[in-house]
Amino acid sequence: MLEAGSGNSSSGGFVKPSSGGSALLDSDKSGSGMVEIQCLLDKVGATELVIDLIVNTKNDRVFEESILLGIALLKGGNTQIQNSFYNQLYKQKNSEKFFKVLYDRLRLAQQEIRSTVSVNMFDFSCRKREDESSFCSTRFRKGKDSSLYMREDMRGQLKEASSATSKAISSYRNEPDPDLDFLGQSCETAGADELEEEPEMSWPIAIMKPVLRYLQLLCENHNSDLQNFLRHQHNKTNYNLVCETLQFLDCICGSTTGGLGLLGLYINENNVDLVRQTLETITEYCQGPCHENQTSIAKHESNGIDIIIALIVNSINPLGENRLDLVLDLKNNASKLLLAIMESRHDSENAEKILYKMRPTELVDVMKEAYAQDFEAEEDMDSVGEQIKPRDVGHNIYILAHQLARHNKILQQSLRPSFGVGLDNDKDEALQYYAKHTAQIEIVRHDRSMEQIVFPVPNICEYLTEESKNRVFTTTERDDQGSKVNDFFQQFDNLYNEMRWQKKIRKNTALFWFSRHISLWWSISFYLACVLNLTVGAFYPFGDDGDE
Repeated sequence: MLEAGSGNSSSGGFVKPSSGGSALLDSDKSGSGMVEIQCLLDKVGATELVIDLIVNTKNDRVFEESILLGIALLKGGNTQIQNSFYNQLYKQKNSEKFFKVLYDRLRLAQQEIRSTVSVNMFDFSCRKREDESSFCSTRFRKGKDSSLYMREDMRGQLKEASSATSKAISSYRNEPDPDLDFLGQSCETAGADELEEEPEMSWPIAIMKPVLRYLQLLCENHNSDLQNFLRHQHNKTNYNLVCETLQFLDCICGSTTGGLGLLGLYINENNVDLVRQTLETITEYCQGPCHENQTSIAKHESNGIDIIIALIVNSINPLGENRLDLVLDLKNNASKLLLAIMESRHDSENAEKILYKMRPTELVDVMKEAYAQDFEAEEDMDSVGEQIKPRDVGHNIYILAHQLARHNKILQQSLRPSFGVGLDNDKDEALQYYAKHTAQIEIVRHDRSMEQIVFPVPNICEYLTEESKNRVFTTTERDDQGSKVNDFFQQFDNLYNEMRWQKKIRKNTALFWFSRHISLWWSISFYLACVLNLTVGAFYPFGDDGDE
């Protein structure tokens, strides 16, 4: 599609990379060229093709490619493509089979997860028995010699036994043989890499990531028609994909198998992206807001809300010990999901359901922990650039607590920096920081109701000069509706570049001071120019002999 959009390809311009199209589908660049190609493909029946293939194909590979094509068409939240899917499914009464296929895929994935839970339990029990040492030989020591390595014959026997067991399981489940060479390799490189590879997800589970991404894009940009349609189709048999997605989150995090609270047992590097995608999809179901989906999720009989809360307040180890960035991303998305469930609610029902399932002070403790983690990981985070920081996650949790505090006095008091007899300096410092970097505005909804919006103020905003603030305030033009928003966003690039420059020269005190008072130098320059011109005009020797 990118080649076709740039005019470098013929009609067969869509080329899927070998990685499954992720480089193409996950690109954030959704320019006008891509939108034009999406709309052109829609006109020649691409959306209808996607629906027909999803409904009729029995081939797993064709199903996967159909979902990826649907994602490519919807990339960027193309409203025309969304409406085309909606019209094909709703107006042509073709939705029951379509939603049944997706519903069955979700159910099959849950069954597959439950069937593999015993393997995960075994892996977890092995990890629990391991000591802090990275030498794999310590897993087999007798208690005397902690530095004793496995003999070559023992290593070979273990390798053969694990391979035979793997083939037996794979044969039973009709799956390709997994590569279990990590046992021998990790022993040979003892001390260099103490991490064990997690078992790969089977295809029925792995396919859920693109399926959930497809469902997310159907609802992108708060498409209320499709948000409601995914919940209720007005067919003879209704398939509630909103609640089923929540049930899938409940299952993949271990609640349905009795593992609630043991998130580290179920979440690993292989499936953490799938958990994150599930959270993002459910968030998109609710945002806008879609009150019906919010209520459906909050009142669902599963432990979905408990799982979301647990992702925020609990540690997720051993993943958190090795990949803190992935855990922070999960906590960030989980907090956004709870905010989406409460968005624009004039009642306290959903907030009270969330508060009922947690201790109010838990959020404050997590905030404090995230604030402290930011100092510990500061050097590492600076080296990776755009990676999410612990303090930013804590800020989102602070905003979540701020919203919940309207319905709980204990939480409201806990968010006050100097609350309590025994003052916690770390907690007090964290709360002061978050309060200082949090702002709010009031907006008027379409139903003329006023709503308070709370949002984090990025650190870079402290570099915005007073002159720029006054200039924006006094010169931003109003549009036909009397709003300054459009003109303000047109000035954003210049303001952001100014803040970046101010941050860059901060270390040079003199230059930073002069730069912060740039309007003063403009004024002085203007007045000096006036004085120079008046002086020249007053003393220029007009009319002297010989000058002509």
